[in-house]
Amino acid sequence: MNADMAPRHAALERHGERVRRLAAGDLAGLADLLDDDLVYVHSTGLVQGKAELIGFFTQTLHVLDIRTRIAHFAQGSDMACIGLFQRMHAQLQTDPPRELCTYSYVSEVWRLCGSGSGWRLRHFQSTAVSEEAAQL
Repeated sequence: MNADMAPRHAALERHGERVRRLAAGDLAGLADLLDDDLVYVHSTGLVQGKAELIGFFTQTLHVLDIRTRIAHFAQGSDMACIGLFQRMHAQLQTDPPRELCTYSYVSEVWRLCGSGSGWRLRHFQSTAVSEEAAQL
């Protein structure tokens, strides 16, 4: 499914906000989209919660650009699942800094939170794929 053809759902809008905020370096804004009980699994196998993830993007990896292609979307009353391919261009904060480009298949689970706080990212799982598979 092409992102233009994807159903317009608030969780999809939040996904787009996540991508924009991460690429812009707006980590405070990114944190607002994350569930307090977030489980974030990088394609390397590293598992982080919300605080660790924000620290990781602050100190270790600066995202320069992200492109996504939505492949699957499903929703329930208070949960939405998005399956997508992602290309991430980033800079590792090493000495000297090193740029990298990764391709992955990502599963996102968004949860509708009460008190008007909207949809928050509850689970993120990234699996490395080839550039050809990602088609980005």
